[in-house]
Amino acid sequence: MEITLTPDEMLERWRLYRAMEPLRADCVVERTDGLDIDTILRIQMRAWYLDLLDFADPVRLAPVDVAPRSMLLPEADGSAVITLPPDCRRLLELKVEGWEIPATLTVPGTQLALEQMNPYTRGSCHAPVAVVNRFRCRIYPLPSPGAAIEWALAAVAPADGSYSMDDSALGLITPEL
Repeated sequence: MEITLTPDEMLERWRLYRAMEPLRADCVVERTDGLDIDTILRIQMRAWYLDLLDFADPVRLAPVDVAPRSMLLPEADGSAVITLPPDCRRLLELKVEGWEIPATLTVPGTQLALEQMNPYTRGSCHAPVAVVNRFRCRIYPLPSPGAAIEWALAAVAPADGSYSMDDSALGLITPEL
């Protein structure tokens, strides 16, 4: 189930999963060095969340369709370039009108990406390929004139600082030992 937590709600969960809650009530500990534990924990949990968006299994994420905020520009070499919005951390799935299936996603430098340089080995409407480089995505084949992006599901870091994910992702928080 997809959930969205505010930073304060995420901090509560973070403390619980990191074995920092519930607090022991049978003893007292005082610190005088002025350490702001909540600030440290907020930095740790934000870094964990961004790593989750960048590398986790897509079933652990809450994908957002960024197609309405993406731009498709045809190129003369038989491909097209899609510019993704700046809050997009990772493209998860892409489908353009005229394609039979979603594109196979790859990154520059892979064998599949290099095969796109040859018109005989590049993707087709039956087996499209998208070479993704963070905010830009080169797609093969060139869609028909006037074709639009049907969907572009992406891992997006919410601008308001909230945490959106599948609730199973919380199980990836490891205790601090």
